[in-house]
Amino acid sequence: MLEDLGDTVFDTDDFAVVATLADASTINVLFDRNPEIALGAIETGAIIATAKTSDVSVLVSGSTLVIGGVTYYVEKNEPDGTGISILTLSKDA
Repeated sequence: MLEDLGDTVFDTDDFAVVATLADASTINVLFDRNPEIALGAIETGAIIATAKTSDVSVLVSGSTLVIGGVTYYVEKNEPDGTGISILTLSKDA
């Protein structure tokens, strides 16, 4: 079920955008530059990318990804236990 949902949600024809990792590989992410605070879990003004955990398991603090020609640095990589990870990003290294 999650796999089917992930295929739909992370499809660039629907909701996702392409992100390029430091090794030049590409993944699909949901990108939000100004997320709302959801149950206090996301800080105001945070830049968030949501991705399949299998695609971002190697990303650690300081890793880079490029979205829309802009380089972002990973501050946090938080798997939610369901196969999805929330990446908190920054434009500053």
